[in-house]
Amino acid sequence: MNAPGIPVFYGALDEDTCVAEARAPVGSHVVVAKFEVLRPLQLLDFDSLTKIYVERSHFDPTYALHVGRASFLRRLVREMSRPIMPGEEAFEYLVTQIVAEYLAHKVKPRLDGIIFRSSQTDGAGRNVVLFNHACGVKPYDLPREAVLTFSELPKGTKLTFFSHLGDEDDADYAVRDIVVSETVPPDTSDKVSPVKTPESFSDILDISPFMPKWDEEDIEPPAYRDPTLRLDVESVVVLDIKGVQYNSKRRKVRRHRSTKGKA
Repeated sequence: MNAPGIPVFYGALDEDTCVAEARAPVGSHVVVAKFEVLRPLQLLDFDSLTKIYVERSHFDPTYALHVGRASFLRRLVREMSRPIMPGEEAFEYLVTQIVAEYLAHKVKPRLDGIIFRSSQTDGAGRNVVLFNHACGVKPYDLPREAVLTFSELPKGTKLTFFSHLGDEDDADYAVRDIVVSETVPPDTSDKVSPVKTPESFSDILDISPFMPKWDEEDIEPPAYRDPTLRLDVESVVVLDIKGVQYNSKRRKVRRHRSTKGKA
């Protein structure tokens, strides 16, 4: 849904769909977590577009136009959920990227993202995409409520990782739990003048020449600094991928032989 260099948020409504969309191979590890939504979001559910129908007479001069639009929207839904083979993304994603850019900037009231069926789960799961202006994640706060930027921890913070192994006699012998210990230095803000930390890259680097130009008739430019999501740190888990299952449709192969040029 996004062109190179324009970040968006990709998520799903359930854990299995997230793993399937990541196409995790057997033997790999997938980190899964929940995100809390910090403000109401305006999302377009693509399933609703499949229910559009035309209530007009066949003799209406605009009937063909409206039927064509309804047919286009239904086809668009299929394109959004169509599986793309690895290596074909650069060309095959052009259509969905253009549509996503249009929905993000030209629709009123403004859309924050879309919901659509997951091709990797045969349509059983739902994917969620939050556009660039609505994909900000609030930085993780340490216990002393230190404001983090650029995923940096306060100077002097020590992280320790512990792995709890299962029983050696267990056939599924592996790491059972992962514990992260954070040792934060004492708060000395009342003794040392705090150093202003930039809130974003735009505070230390002028990126205005690279930002999109907005016309007066366009929707107001997005507030890139406003976070939309917060990571639920307590929900983070690591999945060991042990196997993959496939849904398939069987098609028979028929053979026919003829003799070419027989007198």
